[in-house]
Amino acid sequence: FAGVVTGRMTRLHHLVSPGDSLFRLTARKPILAGIHIPESVAGKIGVGSEAEVIGPDGGKTLARVIRASPVLDAGSGTREAILQLTGTGSQFVPGSNVTVRLGLESRRVVSIPRAAVDGDGYALVRAGNKTTLRPVTLGAEIPGNRVEIVSGLAPGEQVVLTGP
Repeated sequence: FAGVVTGRMTRLHHLVSPGDSLFRLTARKPILAGIHIPESVAGKIGVGSEAEVIGPDGGKTLARVIRASPVLDAGSGTREAILQLTGTGSQFVPGSNVTVRLGLESRRVVSIPRAAVDGDGYALVRAGNKTTLRPVTLGAEIPGNRVEIVSGLAPGEQVVLTGP
């Protein structure tokens, strides 16, 4: 295959034996990404599932699951999957660290302005004429300077902005 030498396992003037690896070759195309999916969502992700891959420079491309382990890793509680990048939007280099978003379908979440959460993970919640400082668990960043609230707030509850 056409590839690039990405590693040398021996040095000049060293003896080698039959079967020793001398070089590591890496194919430039297709680009694959190995990921570990938490057990809680592993059953929903399978071969053919779509994902979005975000590179270190912020460039995005689409990917598809081409292989998924049939078993969970008992030590980590995750299932390994291999994605093949299918989009052509950005230049990705083998070996890069990327962010993967699985399950591109929309979902309903509780979100509040980012400024409503202090640095320690608390939000000021208003109920009638009373306010309460409540711990919240943050999820994904949402466009428009908002953040997903995984726990700590119910839909419809009002928060007080603590910033400008």
